[in-house]
Amino acid sequence: MYWKVRDIIAVHGCKGGVGKSTVAAGLALSLKNHGCTVGICDLDICGPNLAYILGADDSYVKWRRVELEDGAIKYDSHVPTTSIQAQKVSNAAENVRVSHDNDGFPTMAFERVEPITTSLLEPKVVHGIKLMSFAFIKSKQELGYAAFRGPVLDQIASELLLKTDWGELDYLILDLPPGTGDVIISILEEVTLSGLVAVSTPHGLG
Repeated sequence: MYWKVRDIIAVHGCKGGVGKSTVAAGLALSLKNHGCTVGICDLDICGPNLAYILGADDSYVKWRRVELEDGAIKYDSHVPTTSIQAQKVSNAAENVRVSHDNDGFPTMAFERVEPITTSLLEPKVVHGIKLMSFAFIKSKQELGYAAFRGPVLDQIASELLLKTDWGELDYLILDLPPGTGDVIISILEEVTLSGLVAVSTPHGLG
């Protein structure tokens, strides 16, 4: 993971329609209102609706190149965490290589070192919350829902979670799909949760 998130909280339910996304959105808004930096990832690939709940437009998100330092995104230390910006890739560094000649005297040579970069999705910001959803990626000619086989769902979910530039957050909320399918198993192998909110209804069906 390239970003820095203090706590990851998942919101889950055994069946659909119990209000998982509503709870996830409410939790994110509440944490934001208490002064926390928050992101929320809609991992219900077949039925993404967080963008609608939070009032975000469904225009496409963009990829951008970011510079890495020790496996993490290199952020400008002069930019406050509320408006984090990745440094431009063009800022290549010059390293000094010191060697010695035949008489033992040190000599210096400068070599150009290109920074290590990667491409990350740029999340949308709505109500001060960073948001990523499959609704920002899928074809606009399709209806609101999608159908994929398990391996494809896994890949999409991993891209949305791990290849989004979340930056530095206090909390990242994961709106999980219902049940205990492949996506949930794969996500739990990728990240360590700080907590989980289980959403249910007061009867034997949910």
